[in-house]
Amino acid sequence: MRYYRDKSWTLESYFKNDGYIALTKLVKNTSKGRHAGKASVSALERALRDASDIILILDENFAVDEIHVSDAKNSLGDLDHWKGQNIEALLTEESKPKLKKRLSGLSKKDQTPSTFIELNHVDNGEREFPVRYTIHPTEDAERIILIGRDLRSTAEVQQQLVRAQLALEKEYEKHRDFDTRYRVLRDNLNEAIIFVDASNGRILDTNLLAAKLFNVESNGLIGQSINSVLKNIKRRSALEHLLNAATEKDPMPMAAKTAQTGETLKIHPTLFRSAGDMMLLCRLDIGERDASEAEQLTSALGMLFRTGSDAIVFTDSSGEIRHANEEFLRLCDVVHLSDLKEKMLGDFLLRGSIDQKILLETTVQTGRIKTFSTKLKSAHGTETEVEIASCHLNEEPNPYFGFVLRNRSQTQAIREREGSEKATHNAMELVGTAPLKELVAATADVVEKMCIETAVKLTDNNRVAAAELLGLSRQSFYVRLRKYDLLRKDEE
Repeated sequence: MRYYRDKSWTLESYFKNDGYIALTKLVKNTSKGRHAGKASVSALERALRDASDIILILDENFAVDEIHVSDAKNSLGDLDHWKGQNIEALLTEESKPKLKKRLSGLSKKDQTPSTFIELNHVDNGEREFPVRYTIHPTEDAERIILIGRDLRSTAEVQQQLVRAQLALEKEYEKHRDFDTRYRVLRDNLNEAIIFVDASNGRILDTNLLAAKLFNVESNGLIGQSINSVLKNIKRRSALEHLLNAATEKDPMPMAAKTAQTGETLKIHPTLFRSAGDMMLLCRLDIGERDASEAEQLTSALGMLFRTGSDAIVFTDSSGEIRHANEEFLRLCDVVHLSDLKEKMLGDFLLRGSIDQKILLETTVQTGRIKTFSTKLKSAHGTETEVEIASCHLNEEPNPYFGFVLRNRSQTQAIREREGSEKATHNAMELVGTAPLKELVAATADVVEKMCIETAVKLTDNNRVAAAELLGLSRQSFYVRLRKYDLLRKDEE
């Protein structure tokens, strides 16, 4: 800033109060350089310097006469090259008319000591930064003091907010787009669908066809429990049946009737996760009244599987359980079918893998087994005597096996009596052909040899397994093998 020795021109005369006196002193000290001596700086002047990031002093031609940058704002860089340049040359295009309009309104009669204005500076055409200034004109309007605060941090926050708002609006538009597509697809499907909350069974959404099936308005099912809108599902709730059906590898449709109209439905449930919550998508098919005989048979077999008194279980070729009905779950003391998933049938048989191997191999060889007696072990360790009938269902690369299990305790007495009568009849036919002692010994030896040969064959010559199958010790089993000349035959 220029200095005049003429006492008639003093900077103190430019200001009306102590604040302007401090600003005047600030101007004088600033003219001596950016780092004035601490001894010559008053407390108020020091406070003004600390409160501002940048101070510009303009002459009557709006050129930068002096500049002061706070030591705390080293990031602004060295701006001493601004001296002598017109202020407009240091501003972006949109800031020039703002400052020009504000400066043109300043006059001696209408001074505005604290007029705020935000300007964007450009330095050497390389970088831009915003500053918020207060304009302080002198009394003779020959000098103008601009005291500014660096707004770069504020501008960065504003830009982040703008970017966040734009991203939010973009996501909202995308959500609206997907929501519209979903609603159009839902209401134009040729199939009735229901979305169910898997945790509590509440219906979350439906389409128009589903509402029509249940004879309610478009949103009449939303909020109701799936258990209350379906009937004719025994023992368990509709939600439990849907969850069990949905967790099967090859799910079969579940049959039910609507509580409102009694319409027969086939429900195809699909379990999925949405936003961390488990949900069920239920596709509803109306049962045809004039179904073909094959469809009627399929429906009857499905009903027999679900509600029959015999336990039914299906496995793959390795013996892994794929499907099981309610009666099998009851015998095994298991609550849900999912508890049986990835478990082997042998896990629930008395002799484990031995029984399973005999059942599978014999079923493959003969196509089916009429009766196989063993014991079934429940999940809690209790044992139940059962009779198992099996069937080889197909010849595909991954064949299925079907097993029907019946509690032997209910028919054991009848079968024992029938067996005793048949054995008595056969023995009576041999009377007279040989002495009694020889008849008994020969019959026992023949039966014993046949049993040993069958056990060896069923266990694929696994003598340990064969001995366990017959309930003999290994030593007793080998004695009998030698007795009937079966040991040498096996070794050959």
